[in-house]
Amino acid sequence: MATASYANILEKYDRFRSLCAALSLAAEVEGGRFGLYAGRIRHLSAQMQRIRDGEPEGPVLVQLAPDLPRYLAALAETREAGAMVPFLTACPRELTAPRLRAMLAGPELPVEENQASNQARNIQFELFLATLLSGVGISVTLGEPDLRCKVDGLTALIACKRLFSVRKLNKRINEATLQLSRQLASLPQAWGVVAISLSRVLAVTDRSEAINNQSEGLHKLDLRIKGLVERRARWRQTREAQAILFQLSSIFTNAATAKIELGGFTTMYGTGPVCEKLAIRIQRIEDGVQ
Repeated sequence: MATASYANILEKYDRFRSLCAALSLAAEVEGGRFGLYAGRIRHLSAQMQRIRDGEPEGPVLVQLAPDLPRYLAALAETREAGAMVPFLTACPRELTAPRLRAMLAGPELPVEENQASNQARNIQFELFLATLLSGVGISVTLGEPDLRCKVDGLTALIACKRLFSVRKLNKRINEATLQLSRQLASLPQAWGVVAISLSRVLAVTDRSEAINNQSEGLHKLDLRIKGLVERRARWRQTREAQAILFQLSSIFTNAATAKIELGGFTTMYGTGPVCEKLAIRIQRIEDGVQ
């Protein structure tokens, strides 16, 4: 969990935009939701500058309030995209270009998604998770079912799912397990891992949630994941589903810093050699990347 200035988020967005342009996706990034996000962040930055310049805070915040969910989505999703640049730059063009083209589409807000438009954020979750894992020394390549990882000589295939309803948790786990089973048939020395994004069902997205400090924010995310797993998860460990990895991001206002923070939490359930290797690395995921 960490803060980032508007200028820092926009600087990393410019790198993301440059990467997209190098992949012949300039029109898609500028004309899609990320171009819209960048405009919202610039506007938000200008309005906050008015307050810093001495204008009364109340009228400015009243003007911003109706679109608060859109500003928060812009900050969170643009920051994720900016974080992906080092990983994506190192990937082969033929793997990144089609995925980025799909990711740049989609509606402005997650709540505006439907079955026809949710693929953009599905791809975004895959690429963001790949970025997180790569950042802690796991070798990650983009491939079926979604990600292929090597850690300390062991191979794990990861199938990624975004959860839209807590009632569908086990259905998504079963779907991912079937995907992994097909891919593992020709890889007898590999294991399968199911990765689930909980951000759409457990995160606070229409406002920033108040916390006293970073530790409290991370503790809240941890408790939400544990609560869902204890209430809902019906999972039998197999080679195809050797582990379940959960990722959750939400937005907080930190009372200690008086700033908005994007808090992320990644945790994994499972036992066995590949789980142990992955768990050690996952514990190293830096809050700032999340």
